[in-house]
Amino acid sequence: MQKLVKPVFPLKWFVLYTRSRFEKKVAERLSQKGIETFVPTRIEVRKWSDRLKKVERVLFGGYVFVRTKENELYDCLQDQGAVFFLKIEGKYATVRDSEIETIKRLLATGVAVEVSEQELAPGMQVEIIGGQLEGFTGECVELANGEHLIIRIEAIQQQLLVTIDKKYLKKIEA
Repeated sequence: MQKLVKPVFPLKWFVLYTRSRFEKKVAERLSQKGIETFVPTRIEVRKWSDRLKKVERVLFGGYVFVRTKENELYDCLQDQGAVFFLKIEGKYATVRDSEIETIKRLLATGVAVEVSEQELAPGMQVEIIGGQLEGFTGECVELANGEHLIIRIEAIQQQLLVTIDKKYLKKIEA
């Protein structure tokens, strides 16, 4: 007689998409159920007309990292703020433990962190949207130092290579 073997599901970090601005609420309710969650946040100084205020902002809007077993994902979706778990090519998207730890360590340093969803690559046409060169357009030549881009600006019929922080660059749609 064969013995049925139940599959073993290891704990993994899954990416839960939530309703808008529900990240912290969903994470709190899941944590109360004993499910480990992580919502990366940063402190921003916001300016109102009469004062400055420090505000905690979610780093990845709409996402909560949930550490659970794949066979328990449905339980997480029972929360009213939960929408779906992110899938890539039909499989639930997972984040490595080391990546979660890297995010936690980076945030713990207090270094200013920004999330950039735009992907820039050599050959793309870009516009400078901030700083002293705002309004110039050019071609992204190469990625340098992982954080900056070197672009070619041909506005004065000469090539000028400038290193620009990528937060000031916007891809020009063709």
